Amino acid sequence: MALPPYRIGLELRSPKGIASVHKNNAEFMWVLEGEGVVETGGTVVNPRDTGANIDGDSISGAAIHRMKQGDFIFVPKGVPHLARSDGHFVLATMHVPGDAP
Repeated sequence: MALPPYRIGLELRSPKGIASVHKNNAEFMWVLEGEGVVETGGTVVNPRDTGANIDGDSISGAAIHRMKQGDFIFVPKGVPHLARSDGHFVLATMHVPGDAP
């Protein structure tokens, strides 16, 4: 769902996840169900410029945040991040312009 300049979504994360850097938006992630890991910082491995994002296979040198239902994290624009889980991991996400709402 989008209400410019905001974009809200629901995401079910897999074991691998996708490394991403948002060029213009920061992102809030709130764990609705399950448990998983959110990696932040570091360097994107095999980066591909997709326009608004730089996506890659993984992140090298990231900080590891173990997340469970009810937790949330804020990722500023330009910061590599990746969310993954070996189990059930559902995130509500909100992309906001710049570094903060």
